[in-house]
Amino acid sequence: MGTNELQAIKDRAGINLLAYIVRSTLEKGYDAIPIDRLNDVLLMTEGKVIDPKTFKELEVM
Repeated sequence: MGTNELQAIKDRAGINLLAYIVRSTLEKGYDAIPIDRLNDVLLMTEGKVIDPKTFKELEVM
């Protein structure tokens, strides 16, 4: 499996996770998604997260 194929799988999984997060957030009556839930998507697709205190992107090793 090539790098592009692996990234495509990660991207599709990230899109599905993000759709689930948005849907479940709205169903619960919330109007904002916590940064830690969005970080789950970023970690899955890019291997990076956003530090909620500084709002800087951090690479996870």
